[in-house]
Amino acid sequence: MGRTETTDELSELVRKRLNRHTPYWADEVLTFPVMSRNGAPRVDFMAFCPDWPIDPYQPAPLAVEHGMFECYEVKSCIEDFESGHGLNFVGDRNYLVCETSLADLLYEEQRIPKGVCVLVPDTSRVRLVTRYDNSCRDLRKQSSSALLLCLLMRMNVRGGVSEG
Repeated sequence: MGRTETTDELSELVRKRLNRHTPYWADEVLTFPVMSRNGAPRVDFMAFCPDWPIDPYQPAPLAVEHGMFECYEVKSCIEDFESGHGLNFVGDRNYLVCETSLADLLYEEQRIPKGVCVLVPDTSRVRLVTRYDNSCRDLRKQSSSALLLCLLMRMNVRGGVSEG
């Protein structure tokens, strides 16, 4: 399988995962630049999972403020990983999606980015499974409202949450 086909297949697995997980997601999300970057980082996939209150008297805005942002970067091969494009992990949970062989190489060379969980296709290639978990809930650099605005702008471009 070529690089483009691998990227397409891995991206489709991310879409399936997100469709099962939350209605609030989009692909190719441009986030606001941070002080240490020249341009706006583009994330392959971003999802938002609200933290709905259990207590009915808890104010609804807390569902946004305490919600989790997930960012997914898809890399088809080592050249793609080393290209200098992507690897924009700006969420609360960050995932690198790649083939098992690339995940194993990055693990052996200790190149898995800090705070990132590596997902690979399962043996039947129908879903993503965790291969390496180097994740931690890092303090993100941007506010919930800033990331949510970026996500919603991209969702509007792709036609809302109903597009698969």
